[in-house]
Amino acid sequence: MNRGVKKSKYKIFREKITFQLKRLILWIKTELAAIYFALTDAKCPHLPRISAFLTLAYAVSPIDLIPDFIPVVGYLDDLALVPAGIYITEKLIPVNILLNARILASKFDYRQLNDKYGAYGLALVASCYLAIILAIAYYLLHAAALK
Repeated sequence: MNRGVKKSKYKIFREKITFQLKRLILWIKTELAAIYFALTDAKCPHLPRISAFLTLAYAVSPIDLIPDFIPVVGYLDDLALVPAGIYITEKLIPVNILLNARILASKFDYRQLNDKYGAYGLALVASCYLAIILAIAYYLLHAAALK
């Protein structure tokens, strides 16, 4: 009789999760744009600028610290590191600068961030990988020399 009208619990749960993830992604995009505008504000102190630059560079980087093809963990670094960077950066930025930046961010096309900071992000993550490789090589060479 009315078989197609009632949604299953799984479908309702999936719709709620999808809605929450879309909200989270929209929040991240808006806050990254606000951080971008705070970074370009002349009155912003140096420490928040450094934090803003690192957060933007990692967020728009074409490669990640933990590659996305590693199941679950590859996506968790994006879900943890980017919001953590946003949180830390926004705590460092003075309130009046952050409020003005959020107003500008509400009218901003976030795709412009990839064009400007994508190469910086690539260099940042690549240098982290290089530092890890050099540290492992140093450790292995140092351990071999002790034997």
